[in-house]
Amino acid sequence: MRIHYLQHVPFEGLASIEHWLIKKDHILSATKFYNGDSLPPITIT
Repeated sequence: MRIHYLQHVPFEGLASIEHWLIKKDHILSATKFYNGDSLPPITIT
């Protein structure tokens, strides 16, 4: 499963759920608004 999350500040992350998602082999990506990132395009699969 692909998981995309939105992060507003650099000091807050996914906490313990990140370890669980990685352990389950999910694909993680992020939009880091504090870095000026834009939202990715919406894709329907």
